[in-house]
Amino acid sequence: MQVGRFAVSSGVDVAATYDDNVDATNDNREDDITGNAGASVGAQSQFERHSLGFNAGASIGNPHDNLNQNTVDRLSIASGVNGRLDLTRRSSLSGEANFARGAQNPEDEEAGAEEQPTITTGSGAVAYTQRFNRLGWELATGATRREADNGDEASQQDRTSYTISPGVDYALSRGVTLFADTAYGINNYDHSGDGGSRDSQTVRADVGAEWGLGRTLSARLGVGYTGVFFEDSERDDRHVPTVTAGLGGAYGINLDRLTLLRLGFAHSTDQTTEDEAALVTRTGVFAAINRPLTRASAILGRVDFNRSDFVDDDRTDYNFSAQLGYSYSLLQNVALNLSYRFSQRFSDESDDEFYRNLVSVGLSASF
Repeated sequence: MQVGRFAVSSGVDVAATYDDNVDATNDNREDDITGNAGASVGAQSQFERHSLGFNAGASIGNPHDNLNQNTVDRLSIASGVNGRLDLTRRSSLSGEANFARGAQNPEDEEAGAEEQPTITTGSGAVAYTQRFNRLGWELATGATRREADNGDEASQQDRTSYTISPGVDYALSRGVTLFADTAYGINNYDHSGDGGSRDSQTVRADVGAEWGLGRTLSARLGVGYTGVFFEDSERDDRHVPTVTAGLGGAYGINLDRLTLLRLGFAHSTDQTTEDEAALVTRTGVFAAINRPLTRASAILGRVDFNRSDFVDDDRTDYNFSAQLGYSYSLLQNVALNLSYRFSQRFSDESDDEFYRNLVSVGLSASF
């Protein structure tokens, strides 16, 4: 919908889901059927210069029978605002702010995730960008606050993070861009973990290249260094060589006139509160296919695989998931949606292994 100089979109959805392992654990597996209803709205400016956008959504579902939660705990809220001020034709100032509240996925690796605590996150960021003929640079800074309710173990996730990220890139040719990114971060945790305080300072640096592979696919490869300096002397500082890689694009690869394939690869070192670890190195790949079946229906398939190596914990996880979805348009703006998802984790720690099946059926409407 066009409202003034803004393009506005909105939608509502209802769904019922069967979950055969609500806690994502192999011990005392519990199954349940839950219902969920949600609504969302978004607006994006259509200005010739500058930009302003807004989005908000909310959903609510009945809690699982074996969780000590009420309906309010299952209320999820997400909202955000973003904007860009074009100072000149080659420079701009941008910013965004986001807020989210909702139950944590029990498959998450963070402390206490199996109890599905309510996670509240607020973040804000500001960036200045300047471009010359081929050279461009950016200076970004931001802050994030994360809090977990409904559990003493989950409270280890409570933290405040600050970052500042200078970066520069150079267009070597029409399809190849060189980049150099750096970042400095401060992570302050409210509570200490089993291995001591996770409060730390992080330094990152990456150099590499990004190039286009046709009209719809791009690749990014970089090498660098990550240093983590803990305030607790009982934790060893870490100096880790890193590889950053990505393969993807806004549209993917057209296998034929109707079939769209998307591929992705990522490698990163991140903070974690799982057990005694403070850092985790993740490597993951995914493939997704989207294909219309008729003018009124479409099918989507996706497969994900990732490996997580926990520093200081001698634990390695292998996570696999596969999902199949089907959508059928009942009316012009109303669709019937069916989906099935299987996920499984293999781990050095047998207590952290699980497999899980989710079957969902629902209706969605867009305006």
